[in-house]
Amino acid sequence: MDDHRRDRRGPIDDIILEAEWTVTLDGEPPADHFSELEGVGNAAMELLFAYTDANENEEYDPGDTPFAAACHEGDVAIMLYLPPITDLAAAWTLGEAMGTGWVAFAQGEDDEGPPSFLTGDQLTGLVIDENCAL
Repeated sequence: MDDHRRDRRGPIDDIILEAEWTVTLDGEPPADHFSELEGVGNAAMELLFAYTDANENEEYDPGDTPFAAACHEGDVAIMLYLPPITDLAAAWTLGEAMGTGWVAFAQGEDDEGPPSFLTGDQLTGLVIDENCAL
């Protein structure tokens, strides 16, 4: 595990934001990132966001201030990790729209209606700027 990754509840990845950036989500997130999500079951929901490093220690702390999220066409991008499904009822509920592992989608501020699942091309076009608030 890289030095910038932590085994505590906190960022899965913590990088300095530059004009071009890359975050790789590989493997399962830490166990303390999982919770029961309505309609999904046990899963980990992650946000990509930029923050002001108040104490300048180059890692996210509770005193730091998030100021923008990663967005697709103005909607916040959300990364969801679904562990392998071992329950037939859960598999039936999730249907074919969502597999297991990492799934990315965008959800508007109103949270009305179904989310838009993001393709690989859409993921490479995510932006983090002041126009996309958390």
